[in-house]
Amino acid sequence: MKDLFLDIEALGRKPGSAIIQLGAIVFDPDTGATAEEFHRYINPNPDLFTSDLGTLAWHAEQGTWPHPPGLEITDEAAAFCEFVEWFGTLAHAGHVIEDAWSWGITYDFGLLAPYFEHYTGGAPWRYRQVTDARSFWKRAFPGIKHKDRPHHALEDCRDGIKDLVSALRELTAGRDLARDLERWEHECGESTDIVPPENGRKLWPIIARAKDIAFSPAGEEVAP
Repeated sequence: MKDLFLDIEALGRKPGSAIIQLGAIVFDPDTGATAEEFHRYINPNPDLFTSDLGTLAWHAEQGTWPHPPGLEITDEAAAFCEFVEWFGTLAHAGHVIEDAWSWGITYDFGLLAPYFEHYTGGAPWRYRQVTDARSFWKRAFPGIKHKDRPHHALEDCRDGIKDLVSALRELTAGRDLARDLERWEHECGESTDIVPPENGRKLWPIIARAKDIAFSPAGEEVAP
């Protein structure tokens, strides 16, 4: 698998804010399949990083800060060194990371940057690998908000991957339809005379009725 999805929980909304959770999952953006995971509940260092009252109050309402009893908590320095070490093992496991994703380009990566700089000398990925999943969602589903998330770093990664894969499939639907129509013409020996739009999967029911053939939502032939 070739990509990484990251999520954090923090006590503020700008760089320098204390991070209290870090989660990451290796995944395949084409299929949504997942592999190795990383997650830590973090005990932040108040001498290095800060919080704001509004975010503290929000976390108190959610029950996510202070950390609930019974959780395994990792010191801030150890958590980030362990993450970089874990990231370094991915290539040996066959996962050469091409892109590092988060939901939004400024929050997660922006808040993580000073931590990596302080504890490990820099982020383990290159600047060109940083990629924003929200932009793909907005382009695929304009005006539609994704479902609420639990604000748990690892679970938010899972939901983010599902939403990203849905968006990528929506955006590539026209390309896939063009491929399937070409196969259709080859197998049936007749022309469709249809130019697929960007979101071409939405035309499948219309095409199926016109051809007197039933298709599943994924575009596979089924019994009429």
